Amino acid sequence: GAQGAAVSFGAMLALGVFSGARVPLIPGLLGHYFGTDYLARLIAITHGLAVIFASSSPVLAGFIFDRTGSYAIPFSIAGFCAVGAGLLALLINTLPPEGIRSIHD
Repeated sequence: GAQGAAVSFGAMLALGVFSGARVPLIPGLLGHYFGTDYLARLIAITHGLAVIFASSSPVLAGFIFDRTGSYAIPFSIAGFCAVGAGLLALLINTLPPEGIRSIHD
């Protein structure tokens, strides 16, 4: 009913906002931390890896489900990766290393 439609709309809105934020943020962060000399290559590598992992993850999750009858392992792996990424993000220095030409130069 109406409640299901509201939940679906909220989920789509959250997915669009948070997933869509990755597209402009990643190149900006790469340029800030690693400089602009190899920015195009870095963007190609990171986006290429993201596509590979994003497209293979559902297949791997389905394979694990077929073997175990549960999505507990795939969701645990996804949660571990999310927490690990968050912890790594906390370790990032806000200033680029010395000698790196930033996008702000």
